[in-house]
Amino acid sequence: MDRLPPPTQTASQKLTHFNDRMRRYMKLIARRWWVILLLVSGAICLQAWKTSKLPDEYRSNARIVVTGQLALKESVHYREEMANFYGTQAQILNSGELRRRVGERVKVLHPGLAPSVVNLTIERQKNSSVFDLESLSRDAAYARAYLDALLDEYINFRREMRSRVSENTLDALTEELARAQKRVSASEEELKKFQSENNLVVLEEGRNSSAAYLEELKSKLADMKTEQNLLRRLDIEQDILRRNRLPDTYESQRKGVMPLAESERDFLETKQQIELLRAELSQLLKVMKPKHPQVASLQHRIGQAETMLAIYRKQSEEQNAQRIKSIELQIENLETEVETWEAKALATRDKLNDFQRLAGQVERDQGFYEKLLLSMHDVDQSQNLNQDSVSIMERATAASLVKRDRARPLAMGAVMGGLLALVLLLVIDRLDDKLRAVGDFALNFNEELLGVIPSVDGKGKIMPLQANDDRHMFSEAYRNLRSSLLFKDWRGQEPHSILITSAVPVEGKTTVATNLAITMALAGSRVLLIDADLRRGSLTKQFEVPEGPGLGDIILGEATLNQSIVRTAYEYLALLGRGRDLPACSENFLGVELRDCLRDAKERFDFVVIDSAPVLVADDTTTLAPLADTTLFVMRINATPARLADKALQLLYRRQVNVGGVVLNCESVSTNDYRTYGYYKYYSAPGQSATKLDNVRRRSIPFAGKRRASRRPVGLEVKPAASAEEVPADEIFVE
Repeated sequence: MDRLPPPTQTASQKLTHFNDRMRRYMKLIARRWWVILLLVSGAICLQAWKTSKLPDEYRSNARIVVTGQLALKESVHYREEMANFYGTQAQILNSGELRRRVGERVKVLHPGLAPSVVNLTIERQKNSSVFDLESLSRDAAYARAYLDALLDEYINFRREMRSRVSENTLDALTEELARAQKRVSASEEELKKFQSENNLVVLEEGRNSSAAYLEELKSKLADMKTEQNLLRRLDIEQDILRRNRLPDTYESQRKGVMPLAESERDFLETKQQIELLRAELSQLLKVMKPKHPQVASLQHRIGQAETMLAIYRKQSEEQNAQRIKSIELQIENLETEVETWEAKALATRDKLNDFQRLAGQVERDQGFYEKLLLSMHDVDQSQNLNQDSVSIMERATAASLVKRDRARPLAMGAVMGGLLALVLLLVIDRLDDKLRAVGDFALNFNEELLGVIPSVDGKGKIMPLQANDDRHMFSEAYRNLRSSLLFKDWRGQEPHSILITSAVPVEGKTTVATNLAITMALAGSRVLLIDADLRRGSLTKQFEVPEGPGLGDIILGEATLNQSIVRTAYEYLALLGRGRDLPACSENFLGVELRDCLRDAKERFDFVVIDSAPVLVADDTTTLAPLADTTLFVMRINATPARLADKALQLLYRRQVNVGGVVLNCESVSTNDYRTYGYYKYYSAPGQSATKLDNVRRRSIPFAGKRRASRRPVGLEVKPAASAEEVPADEIFVE
């Protein structure tokens, strides 16, 4: 059988797994609280010891304040970037150079003081320009002397910095002034050279005249193109009529509109004559017949006129084609002229722009030169003015003993100890892979969870379920497990032999097998419980029946199934003990005797529940499990390591075992999942006895799928036993 792939988790499943993980961590903290207490206590003690070993320190305080500035002009006084001013001053006070100067000053002024380490603290008062300085040292006198020397050296350092900046500024201005003077001379020389090579008056007049003439050429070119488009689009008659209506002026001819030629005038006169003759013919036809001599003569004259009109039209079309060619030549000539004059206008404009650029450059260079001269004068004037924005408000006070804050180190120690404890607990949780809750199963395994068995109060042996058991949560858990087996989708292969196993001993597999068999028997199914743990099986002791032939004897061929089965105190439950010990169980499980025994048991009983040995202890179970219809794997909460359970499941899968699901045993009843079981008594009818129900003879419970016929052989009948003592086999099954 292949192992199931991990299912795709939904958002609700992820949330459930997260809550399960959180509950696991809370249980871990509740179980390992002493680790947190130990580490927190140790960290607090360590901090207390370190604090007690620290030497006494003395504090001295002083203040400096940012004063106003003497502003003669905007560019006269020494300025600093106020946006970063306070941070800059703090960095200067803490700089190594200033500390070196302070140490030398204290050594000169106070030669009797031994050098001591000083911790300097700088804070600025909120919404003010006042800085509070604090020095901490083991020597009270040195702390005060150091702070006084720091104030003096800080003021001197700022003066030196201001003076050095002024000198550097003056030098930079002098160099820049020389470069500016050179630029002024060069720009003036370039401007004079341009004026000597170009006449500005001529250039200005040429630009104006060129612009006017270019505008006239472009206007004439546009008119010519318009006339050309009209000549191409209008037919000859429309063109003749258009030009006949236009006055014959110079302006019309300039636009390309030519006056009418002689043939075109004859064309118009002939067309008018034809219209008159047709009108006269229309009048004659009203009083005369079409063959009248006058009508015929008039029609002859009209035909002659139309012939002449066609001749005049052809001549006009030829003249029109010549005019179009003439206009095309004029347009080409005008376009050439426009390009020529545009080039001349651009050249003139570029020269005038060069002049304006040179003149502007000269003006800018001269303005920059004059501004530099004024700045040099201002800087030279401001060198002797004290414009420092920082002054001493309060000098260093007498050093006082510092009262140590012992609560803060202890609190920090407690926090660090707690964090270290949490990290240690997480590491322990990673190393300890035991299943602590039901949620841990879903996080580590893909197998189907068929049932969760709660833990039972009390120590020592767990008594089997009874017909009227008052352990409500315990009994309901086995009923749920029974329902999971009966109504699970087995894909048509309903199991009737169920093997119970676990990874390692003390997982509760025998308890699960016993109570599952009892629960099925109480429901009316005929159940055979087989003790297949031939090394340490104890079902006969648990049911308090005498030792006799068992599974070992059947495998050795020394007993039959009828001879080995014993009745129990439960009406529909029979027991097959382990019988004789076998030296090599797995080899004996491979024989045909075991297969015949299981086949016979499945024929005689509705269900066969097999209690087997742990998987990782011996090879017995991995040899026996393939013979069963399905296998239930038991894991115990707070006991089963996940790695061992996974290893055992892998062994079963490699042996082609049908693992039907997993049963979690000994789940704590303090979880929220079991609080609703308190209503069990509420739903029980007063005075109702489960024993009365179990004494009623019931039919076997079929699976949820295809109904199963009774497996009881013809002529065999199960006889009820009055006690749990061993009953001869011939009294259990009577032929």
